[in-house]
Amino acid sequence: MGKSVFIYAIAFAFSVLALSACGNPEPAVREAEISEIGEQEFPVPQYILENEIIVHMGQRDALMEILEAGTRNMPGNYAYRIEADPDNPDRILITEIWDSSDSHQNSLSLPAVQETIAKGRPLIKSMNNLSVGQKLARPR
Repeated sequence: MGKSVFIYAIAFAFSVLALSACGNPEPAVREAEISEIGEQEFPVPQYILENEIIVHMGQRDALMEILEAGTRNMPGNYAYRIEADPDNPDRILITEIWDSSDSHQNSLSLPAVQETIAKGRPLIKSMNNLSVGQKLARPR
């Protein structure tokens, strides 16, 4: 295993552990995030975002479906984890792992992402950035 794969695996594992600490043993996460990594060579992730979204009452599952469908195939994105907060039925936690902040910024102009934003925006009450950069531990 190359150094970049090892470092990526460690970063990904820490982000999974940080989200798992929220108490949800079965998060809504794409299986491909783990199964398709295999022995592929990746540069070290340079940009990690952790966000929380508060939805209007009863809209969490609908927004999670929209996000799941619209966040695939984003160049430079290694993982986009969507997790329902088990303690708050209106809260979603999202962890994004990118190769760079530029890739993240560029993703916002992709047609699929623009469509996802347009569909999801009416369901969102508020959105808060929990952390940016290499910090993987989610504040409590």
